[in-house]
Amino acid sequence: MTTPLLRQYQSIKEKAQDCLLLYRMGDFYELFYDDALAAARVLGLTLTTRNSQDENAAPLAGFPYHALEKYLPRLIHAGYKVAICEQTEDPAQATGIVKRDIIEIITRGTALLENCLDAKTNNYLVALNPGPFWGMSTLDLSTGQFRVCEGPEEQIFSELSRLPVSEWLIAENWTPPPHLSNWAQQEKILLTPLDAQLFHVEQAKSSLLNHFKIQSLEAFGCELYTSALGAAAALLHYVIHQKKTALDHIARLEPLSLNAFMQLDASTLRHLEILKPAYTEDDQSTLFSWVDRTGTAMGARLLKEWLTHPLVDGAQIQGRQEALEELILKTETRATLQKHLRQILDLERIMSRIGSGRAHARDLSGLGNSLKSALELIPLLDSLYTPLLAQTQASLLPTLPWMEKISAQIAEAPPLTLREGGILKPEAFPDLNNILEGARQGKEWLAQLETSMKAQTGINTLKVGYNKVFGYYIEITRLHSEKVPDNFIRKQTLANAERYITPEMKEWETKILGAEGLANKLEYEYFCTLRQELAAHSSVFLRASSALAQLDVLCSLSVCANEYRWVRPELTQEIGIEIIEGRHPVVEQITPSGLYIPNSIHLNPNTRQILLMTGPNMAGKSTYLRQTALIVLLAQMGSYVPARSARLGIVDRIFTRVGASDRLAQGQSTFMVEMIETANILHNATPKSLVILDEIGRGTSTFDGLSLAWSIVEELHQNPLHKALTLFATHYHELTELPRKLKNTVNIHISVQEEGRKVIFLHKVVEGACDSSYGIHVAAMAGIPENVVKRAWEILADLEKEKITPSAQKAKNNRPYSSPAALDLFSDILPNNNTKFHKLYNLLMQLDLSRTTPIDAFQFLHQWQKEFGAPGNS
Repeated sequence: MTTPLLRQYQSIKEKAQDCLLLYRMGDFYELFYDDALAAARVLGLTLTTRNSQDENAAPLAGFPYHALEKYLPRLIHAGYKVAICEQTEDPAQATGIVKRDIIEIITRGTALLENCLDAKTNNYLVALNPGPFWGMSTLDLSTGQFRVCEGPEEQIFSELSRLPVSEWLIAENWTPPPHLSNWAQQEKILLTPLDAQLFHVEQAKSSLLNHFKIQSLEAFGCELYTSALGAAAALLHYVIHQKKTALDHIARLEPLSLNAFMQLDASTLRHLEILKPAYTEDDQSTLFSWVDRTGTAMGARLLKEWLTHPLVDGAQIQGRQEALEELILKTETRATLQKHLRQILDLERIMSRIGSGRAHARDLSGLGNSLKSALELIPLLDSLYTPLLAQTQASLLPTLPWMEKISAQIAEAPPLTLREGGILKPEAFPDLNNILEGARQGKEWLAQLETSMKAQTGINTLKVGYNKVFGYYIEITRLHSEKVPDNFIRKQTLANAERYITPEMKEWETKILGAEGLANKLEYEYFCTLRQELAAHSSVFLRASSALAQLDVLCSLSVCANEYRWVRPELTQEIGIEIIEGRHPVVEQITPSGLYIPNSIHLNPNTRQILLMTGPNMAGKSTYLRQTALIVLLAQMGSYVPARSARLGIVDRIFTRVGASDRLAQGQSTFMVEMIETANILHNATPKSLVILDEIGRGTSTFDGLSLAWSIVEELHQNPLHKALTLFATHYHELTELPRKLKNTVNIHISVQEEGRKVIFLHKVVEGACDSSYGIHVAAMAGIPENVVKRAWEILADLEKEKITPSAQKAKNNRPYSSPAALDLFSDILPNNNTKFHKLYNLLMQLDLSRTTPIDAFQFLHQWQKEFGAPGNS
């Protein structure tokens, strides 16, 4: 039989069928039915039943209401949406079932509790609106950052993939393309369908104007956007519906020009380990981990944004460089700035709690103290002349009156609760002070009462006390019960004592408790008024927060430049890269002091557009490739760079295809992933791009892989649309012949010193080609058992003896190369249009590939010609 309480539960659950419903019952949040089963599994709660004698009893699980901050993050991170159902009337005044309703819905993208968030990472909720021109809107509800952008699908996906997205909103009648769905699945992003009507552009503008209380979106520079405004309106509707309150900290809509930043796709961010390590346990391998010297959470989040959004505007880059230069020179000023910055709390997230009506008095106290520390920066900022640093002062000054108001009104150490008093300074509110003064007088009378009663009764153990249930009382042990005066009224019996009250005490109790109740109510009202005033002026605090975050990042980068011996790069409008003695910003720091070998690089479109790099594994090829990309990235985010000097043309994109990885859950092998990423490069690279390719073609058969690698190099060299600056590392030594045909292609290699069957990697990049991969040497160094290594040398010797005759052995170190274009290159030793030769060539191509390599085939032809003349003459 369903009880009235369960009927109420079911009616509320109907409003949030896709959520776990936390149903408030007294001091507990309870979950029923399937919700209880899910919560018990995720949280480890004991599963019980309500009315256990009923065979249809509902499964039940719950936890104390004050443990919400402990349990909620675990439910959110497990992928659940959670609806908070509270009692909306005082149980003491309720008739029948206490009224309840949902006061908030919490998801990954809308969480505001600190325990649900990473202080150094934004928490983005994203809405996409596809079309001929795609629109995207992003919102970090925890900071109020609300943006829109538009562009072609590929550009929007590039931006999407570099954001820390928690939840993605789409129209319910739209199916995302596979690459977007795969990305969301791989990143474990919560996908939430919404009513398609919410994305309609016609309704979007009025919805946004209504929220911001403005007449035109020109105020934000968003009036020309179309599909992006539909995404923004749908997103805003969603969060207001979830939070069921005003969100005053969402104070502006910011247009984002994607063309203002270097494009970085997901694979490039992954391969370069900008924010996330390739291996989760390797948390010190990211670029962020080594350049993060920020003192504030806002600064750390902004630093991540700068790292993933390098600039393409030279003037903006130069502005950051100039600020860094001044901070590098003024080390004492910078140290003092950082000291004050470390005392500043997360202003953005405090303002989000204020704007959503969830801030408590400690939040306001923290805001006031942080503003005080921020305003102490102003004398220091007066001594700085760089525009980017000097303008910080203008953003801080408007917060001064608010800091003074908060300091005057909020108690020094307020409690977390808001309705039990002690959150305000009474002297700031005369009426409140008068009420509390009356209560203080009553408490002083009661404090003196104990002394006077002891004297009157002669009971030295007499106590005057108070508790919330029974109020004020006089406690006398049973030993002295005969001394109790006649006017004492028994109030409570204990095991060894009795508690009493007098008519005069009762009168004072009424006055004191009445005054405290009224004072607590007044305090809460005054607090809410102050909180609403702060929320209404949130833009003042968010501008200050933004300025402080920028100052923090600049200080952080200047510390790195000083400590790591980085230099200011020269940025030019010419295409090209010239880095003298460059270093990998991460690998150098984890290499024992003095052992890191710097290397130079020179790329330009006229003579050195493509560098073909050969050499063994473990010698430093991948480090060289990545350090080039990272130096360019650091330079365009405005940072100094690890090098003796650097002169760089501004690039529009960095592409990387490094390392082996598969996506088996999506049915993609290692080679398929490699080809997908390479295809992206070949479709989107421009002459202003930097392309980093490592071991293209190694995931398939030798002939296929070599042919693909060869063709890809030719495409990057010859197609004027994709003629990008390229670093191409390969183990296909046949490719080292390409510079003979492609005029802007140059061979480079990592030098190695051989001592018998041992090698020493010198980690130095030099001009020219390498003639060996040293695979067995590397295997031995990696710990392959000695007997296996020894047998490998024997097999190699047999293969060389079997496949290469003594006369051909002399040419081993200058091997001819193989490719689909190889016939052209043999034209000087073989008769033109020779039918027998072509037949023989085709026959060799059909040999068992597990035993025959391209070099075998051409060495065979070469030897045939030498011993017997051309095939046509044999």
